[in-house]
Amino acid sequence: MASYWDWSLYANLTESPLFDSSPTSLSGDGDQDEDGCVTTGPLANMKVHFSQKNGPNLKLPPNIFDYTPHCLSRYMNSSATARFANAAVIRRVLASPDIITFQERIDISADPTVRARGYGPHAAGHEAMMGTMRDFFSSPQDPVFMLHHGMVDRIWAMWQDLDEENYRWAINGTMSLHNLPLTPELTLDTNFGFGVLGRDKKMSELMHPRRGDYCYEYSYTEAISPKLISQKIQQPVT
Repeated sequence: MASYWDWSLYANLTESPLFDSSPTSLSGDGDQDEDGCVTTGPLANMKVHFSQKNGPNLKLPPNIFDYTPHCLSRYMNSSATARFANAAVIRRVLASPDIITFQERIDISADPTVRARGYGPHAAGHEAMMGTMRDFFSSPQDPVFMLHHGMVDRIWAMWQDLDEENYRWAINGTMSLHNLPLTPELTLDTNFGFGVLGRDKKMSELMHPRRGDYCYEYSYTEAISPKLISQKIQQPVT
């Protein structure tokens, strides 16, 4: 099983065992009197080293690789996930009829009119943590980033399982966020380098959690997957 943070389980983040600062948690909220620094739980006084003053700005800051040690920070905002990543929102994402709609619903719409009405669960998870997690480039320094994106991957895998023929290998757009024309169009043959972590892989090798080099699966819950859909997506892949 792969690990993930199910956004829909706790409307109040501080009540979640992930963020209650217990010994098995990922700590909790930051101290608002200490620049949002996390001072309780297992991650108390953790240092991160990339600048986090860029926020959601997509432009690479000139000091991105400067060594700037500072505390892991959070300004937790439960309303972000309670409103934009609840079970109903996730069911709507899973009901997407195509990959373009799926991308729009799970993230932030490229359409400013739609974007003004809110954002999807991916953006909501970052907005719920704020601080380090809100910075576009340094957010992976907060360990919750991995569980957050595990949930994004879980929802994608659940959606793919709903229609093996039409959803499994569905891709859309360039390799840049919001389909910006900064990079080439993505194809199933697009190559991704992993450096010291492993061999290069094509996009087609990265899209199935139970094939190739991967062998993991996600659990399904009734709250975000109605019974009939749940029965369908739990059928073994043939």
